[in-house]
Amino acid sequence: MEGWTQIYSTTSSALANMKKHLLEEKGISVVVLNQQDSLYNNFGDIKIYVKPENAIKAIRIIEEDDDE
Repeated sequence: MEGWTQIYSTTSSALANMKKHLLEEKGISVVVLNQQDSLYNNFGDIKIYVKPENAIKAIRIIEEDDDE
């Protein structure tokens, strides 16, 4: 995705949505790309992208959330 930086990847749609909402609450625009197989949700990843200028801040927010 041109103009966006991938900062997170998971196979859990619930976890991806939680991270997306967390970042949006902090004022960071997020794009979620679901590359999971539509028949078998356990194959493929869900990736979170942010603008490059927000990447470091977004990674820190996610890491802090993971530490809790």
